[in-house]
Amino acid sequence: MKNYPLREEYTAYHEAGHVVSLLVNGEKFKHVTIIPDDNSNGHVHMKSQTMRRMVFFELLCCGGVAERLHAGASAEFLHFGISDDVQVMAGGLSEWKRKTGELFEVEDQWDMFVDMAEIVLGENWMLVCAVANALLKRKTLTYSECLAIKKRAGV
Repeated sequence: MKNYPLREEYTAYHEAGHVVSLLVNGEKFKHVTIIPDDNSNGHVHMKSQTMRRMVFFELLCCGGVAERLHAGASAEFLHFGISDDVQVMAGGLSEWKRKTGELFEVEDQWDMFVDMAEIVLGENWMLVCAVANALLKRKTLTYSECLAIKKRAGV
């Protein structure tokens, strides 16, 4: 994907939102990057695909919510990576049903997940900004580097 400065900035906040959700919920990951590839503008490389359902859907919402909060846009603001997150969510729902047999209608609870994401990010906005700024400088951060940023931010 071709990279543009504004896209890189929004992607940094988007990925930082995912990272903060993971850190707050005690989930580990390998690294986060804003280096675009053929499939996305950035991503968080997870260590494990196993996490609690509520955390998983909050995590997916946190990217777009962080991007929207940074942009100061209305709730209708569609971020550059929304299609990627929606595809991951669809895959996650299928995988969740396969593993648990539980059919989970995310549409019925989407507003709750967005509200949860807004609360988590609002309470940790300084950390979101710190991670996003570090991503803009270094492009890729490891889990350990993100923990160090969290510690410096006093969260």
